[in-house]
Amino acid sequence: MPEEDDVEFSPADMELLREIASEKSSEPSKEFVDWDAIRLSSKIHWTELVDDPTEPFPVLLPQVLKAITLIPDMDRQAARIMAGLSMYSVACSFYPIFACVGKQPGIGKSKLCELVTEFYEGVTITGSDITASGIKRKINQSMFHDPAKGREISHNEKSTVFVFDDIMPQLLLRDEGLLYTLLKRGIERNGTVEMASRDSPMGIITFYVGCPKWISSISKFWLQPQFSEMHRRIIWIEFKHYKEWKEKDFSQFYSDCEPENIVSISDVDWSGLPGHFKSYWNDPEVYTQFAEIKGKIRNKRKHGISKEHWQISTDLIATGVTCGYWENLDDAIADIKGYWEQSMADKADARGAAVQLLEVFIQGVKGTEDVYPVLNPKDVKAYLDAAYKDGGLDINPNPRTIEECMSQLNYRLGVDDWGLSRWFPVDR
Repeated sequence: MPEEDDVEFSPADMELLREIASEKSSEPSKEFVDWDAIRLSSKIHWTELVDDPTEPFPVLLPQVLKAITLIPDMDRQAARIMAGLSMYSVACSFYPIFACVGKQPGIGKSKLCELVTEFYEGVTITGSDITASGIKRKINQSMFHDPAKGREISHNEKSTVFVFDDIMPQLLLRDEGLLYTLLKRGIERNGTVEMASRDSPMGIITFYVGCPKWISSISKFWLQPQFSEMHRRIIWIEFKHYKEWKEKDFSQFYSDCEPENIVSISDVDWSGLPGHFKSYWNDPEVYTQFAEIKGKIRNKRKHGISKEHWQISTDLIATGVTCGYWENLDDAIADIKGYWEQSMADKADARGAAVQLLEVFIQGVKGTEDVYPVLNPKDVKAYLDAAYKDGGLDINPNPRTIEECMSQLNYRLGVDDWGLSRWFPVDR
């Protein structure tokens, strides 16, 4: 037999040995690298954004907001915003919907929505995930420690928030209007929605959806007629690029900071802040004060706010007064009353703006003629669509809105001799 040293390898054998050697040399190091920890170590801890992290949560929140957000007209609306961010859902009975609105990207509306989930064990659902299956996966896990038992056992409920980012009107009507129903019914603690489920003998599961909700959108969709029930439930916050308002807005809120040096929310390590938030609301002195203020609100008879707006504002007011964002109950009521009055005026202005634009359009078509023109509905829609896209109109010009506005201008929709749809002047 030949000696081992005399063994000869064929060219194929040598190629195989080279491949084996190459694989061994490229094996990864057995030392584990915790890249999550490395990324986290490079972030700014939220305690670096505040003067004294041992202060109560309501003292810290304004400092955090100044560090990561730029919101116009904050002197007028800071108390409302901070009260909304501070609502402790298990303590409240009614929850307004906070809407962050702005047509441009990158102006902070999603950032504020993202911030609120850092205080809670909340859930964020973006536009592409706003489906029945996407919502079902997340809601119960966010609402309860043990989703299977719901409210059947005590101390099972979490304080949570739902954030719906990048809302478009068509998403509200998807899955038989599931999101629209969820938002409407979720303003009360015991609000529920029913969804089909194979796991239930009845084929339906009931979900509790009562908790604070924050949404971001490029449009004030609640001004559209088909979403009119949303208007009395929404407190909205307008966002614009800082360069558009920095010379006009002299808010004291930002007077002690450098707005140009705001920090990205993704660059901050928020660990510990949810516990700080929870410990504040679980302080006996705080929740006793909250209960006392709610009692005073219930007994308040002369406040000048409509019943539907008053009910949904009560826990927001109680939160803001407890946290000290408003100095007293009367100041809080005056602020909320002013908001709802302005909100109703904005609704009227939005419809009025559409009418005014249509008047300009009609006059442009009419020219110097004595007779008012018959109009092509496609031309009318295209004109309003362009105004909406350019920011000259706050409401999306859907057919119902256009019909209401054209009616105010004494036009009715009909059919011409060729069977084509047309807007006809009436009593001109």
